[in-house]
Amino acid sequence: MNALARTTRVNRFIHRRLASVLFIACLFTTANAAYDFDTDQTYLAEASDLKGWWETTQRITQQEFHFERCLADEDECSGYLAGWRRLIVRGQALDDEQKLRLVNRYINRFQRYRTDRRQEVSVAEEQTVQVRQQWSTLYEFYQRGGDCEDFATSKYQVLKSLGFPPEHLRILVVYDRHERQYHAVLAVQSLNGDSYLLDIDNRIYRSKPIHYEYIYAVNEDSVWDHGLEGVRVPRSLRRVLAH
Repeated sequence: MNALARTTRVNRFIHRRLASVLFIACLFTTANAAYDFDTDQTYLAEASDLKGWWETTQRITQQEFHFERCLADEDECSGYLAGWRRLIVRGQALDDEQKLRLVNRYINRFQRYRTDRRQEVSVAEEQTVQVRQQWSTLYEFYQRGGDCEDFATSKYQVLKSLGFPPEHLRILVVYDRHERQYHAVLAVQSLNGDSYLLDIDNRIYRSKPIHYEYIYAVNEDSVWDHGLEGVRVPRSLRRVLAH
């Protein structure tokens, strides 16, 4: 084998190895991402198919004038809206990660926590997901607090006001293996494509927590069903969790 043939063979070998390494690296990155916004395999239904959640999105729209009026004129800010306005004004100059930390801490400091409430609702033929009997908007959350989904919904609304589009935001319901119960966090995708989970204890996860199994997610447009495969559920909760 002449020198040119040997060089060509070595180059091909190196290229194949590099391609394999890059492919494995991409798989590892995707598998460990906090949340995958790019797959459409888990899409289940339009948000309007979940009555309780859809009604909440309509109330959010109806209550928007409170926030618009406050942002336009500081004298129109009453109660907690004054703090909301300061956060929005301050947050405009921050980068995405700084906004996430600011909003996560801001909403989590509200300690009026309520017990979770759920019901099973059919959203598509032969499919069901677990949804809230009642959701709270940010305006309602200021008035009476809420449970973990209400914390996530409030973060969703504040981040929208700071420029995050709905397609980069999802309220994600999970099964917590450690606590053996449902929980909710906010999944966020930054402009550079990174994903994060904003939790109620001020943690911001950059990769999927090993003790969380993803159940379903919603935003104002859609519902995504992540299933219950692999979730070890206590017997007392099996009927409630069953799809």
